[in-house]
Amino acid sequence: MDGHDADSSKQSTGDMTAFVQNLLQQMQSRYTWLVWVLPFISNDMFVFEFLNRVLLDEMGNRIDELEQSINDLRTEMGQDGAPSPSAPSKSGEDPKDFEKSTAMAENLSPTKLDYFEDTSRLQSTSTVLSSFLSDDGRQTLVLDSTIFHPQGGGQPSDKGSISSTHLSFLVEDVRSKDKIVYHYGRFNSKDGNFEKGAHVFLSVDQERRTLNSRLHSAGHLLDMCVRNVGWEHLEPSKGYHFPDGPYVEYKGTVPQNELQSKQNEIQAEANSLITKGGKVSVSILPYDEASELCGGSLPEYIPKDSTPRIVQLGQTLGCPCGGTHVGDISDISSLTVAQIRTKKGLTKVFYNVG
Repeated sequence: MDGHDADSSKQSTGDMTAFVQNLLQQMQSRYTWLVWVLPFISNDMFVFEFLNRVLLDEMGNRIDELEQSINDLRTEMGQDGAPSPSAPSKSGEDPKDFEKSTAMAENLSPTKLDYFEDTSRLQSTSTVLSSFLSDDGRQTLVLDSTIFHPQGGGQPSDKGSISSTHLSFLVEDVRSKDKIVYHYGRFNSKDGNFEKGAHVFLSVDQERRTLNSRLHSAGHLLDMCVRNVGWEHLEPSKGYHFPDGPYVEYKGTVPQNELQSKQNEIQAEANSLITKGGKVSVSILPYDEASELCGGSLPEYIPKDSTPRIVQLGQTLGCPCGGTHVGDISDISSLTVAQIRTKKGLTKVFYNVG
């Protein structure tokens, strides 16, 4: 991405932020004004409470619609959500334009994922298979193996560096398509490039990886807690484990009058489990063994001749997952349930880690 594209992206993001803030202020002002005039419209307390509730519901609907619009924009900007820990997608989110990337990688073998068995691993070595400019002008590297986690499963990509003896490549984004991982970034030298077959050293940004892993594991932990507090009927459907407002979405709704009490219960249950701790294990297993570890079945999109990767927190049931995770539940440190929303057959649990 050249400087002009970067400036345009920043301007677009700034414009969107200003628009959202202005819209929210208008909504708040309108609501405040209506609440002020309600007593003059009706002296009946029942009518007053009814109209106030209608206004609150309408404001909630507008906020939900606004949130959906923002999520759509996130998708366009490459920050889309994805299926939750218990229901991962068939493939990770991909960049918008892969035509040239795919053409350049037609004869390449699938990238070996060095983080798959050990998500705490932050360094590795690899061999350059291809180096080229993508359709959007970004320098792109394809390696025979990688320690970098590509964006997918609701988790953002790793960042870091790929270097040789005299040259370094700053990894700014990582994506995957058809089992080939694409590293996007820039060289520290204007005319720098790696030759095909060059041996390189990979290093992942530890702080970013650690935060991403804590957020992703916290999403899995929420699934446990939701069941433990009596909401067994909720089925995980989508998760967004980015630092800017993570949440897990479930199919199913819950009574409005339970939201506050259950929010407190889920948070207390999560922090109790974090305090107790428990090993977080990652296993690549034959299909039948993976199915058994996940309670007797796996999602339909997982081929029966595959060897699924299963993540298990403590002694609970495992679930298919391609993301990075903490080594122990206690490594999440703490979890706050910020809000729970239930509407139109779905329930969203918003959270964060401390």
